[in-house]
Amino acid sequence: MAWRLMIFLVYCFTHSMASDSLENDSKNILEIPLIRMESALQRMARENINPRVIEAFFEKAAKKENSLAPVPLFKFLDTEFYGEVLIGHPGQKFKVVFDTAWANSWVPSVLCPVIQIACALRSKYDASRSSTYVKNNTPFEVKLGSLELKGKLSTDLFHVGQVNVTNQTFAEINEMPWILFFSKVDGVVGLSFADFAIDEVVPLFYNMIKQNVVDQKIFSFYLNRSPTTSKGGTLMFGGVEKRHYLGNFTDLKIIPKTGVWSFQIDWIFTSNKRGQMFCQSGCMAYADTSENTIRGPANDIELLNQIIGAKSFYFGRYFVPCGNVAQLPRVTFVLKGKKFTLKGDDYVQKVQIIGFKL
Repeated sequence: MAWRLMIFLVYCFTHSMASDSLENDSKNILEIPLIRMESALQRMARENINPRVIEAFFEKAAKKENSLAPVPLFKFLDTEFYGEVLIGHPGQKFKVVFDTAWANSWVPSVLCPVIQIACALRSKYDASRSSTYVKNNTPFEVKLGSLELKGKLSTDLFHVGQVNVTNQTFAEINEMPWILFFSKVDGVVGLSFADFAIDEVVPLFYNMIKQNVVDQKIFSFYLNRSPTTSKGGTLMFGGVEKRHYLGNFTDLKIIPKTGVWSFQIDWIFTSNKRGQMFCQSGCMAYADTSENTIRGPANDIELLNQIIGAKSFYFGRYFVPCGNVAQLPRVTFVLKGKKFTLKGDDYVQKVQIIGFKL
């Protein structure tokens, strides 16, 4: 199993990220404000819905099918950041996750019945209201463990930031897994590689490049970690804004064969008295913008949390008392020979929920 990280937030559509291209200011950067929302897991906890009940459901379904739990669904329970896009003319507004682990884009359809709990409170795309709609009707289906995401393909105009992207094919969904009820976002804009798109659909950023609405083949994320504001950060298409970083970038070779933004980790180590080492022979990792957790092989994660002093919670999560965060050991990821050290404040998410029992 590869490590999945949220520490690498600049994406460049070449085999390696050239540092000089990142340093150049682009005049044509599209900025999409990211809004922080309450994650689905936080909402469950606030409403005193024990996530272990839902976890047990998926474990039972996975065991019955002799398969793994559906990670694509689990990670959306963690999602905190979304942006807005308009689809069609006149534009229909949707809250979307900009997801580097999906290649396709999808939103709920007006054909999704309100009796489906996940569809009830979402914005829904209505092709009959758009003068730029182009019929496709190719069936779209994604299996997520024992659940499914089903609908059909359609083509329409996407208004992103300050520009229009024409003839963008996406899926309008008429059957959604019930667990997505807990998430406030409507759908997904996929930012993975075109080779891994279902039905060979061209992803949004590829069309942005083809239609010359961006100067550089780069998109980047700035995430505001402060939980005290709904201003979650910015997604930038076409470049990198210098005001959002200090120092220089470390360029890594991307390995796109897996369909996600994969790269090599040299090794990982901790600053505790024993100085525990992980990934000593090197290992693969990938950056996932739709999840706020760092994941890895089960045995390594279990040992790492023992070192940290974290206790098991649910869905593979662990917790520590907030008062201990400043004293936690540092965890260092070595990428291309350069050390990236995370303090307790960097790898612990502080959540305060009244009335929920651990």
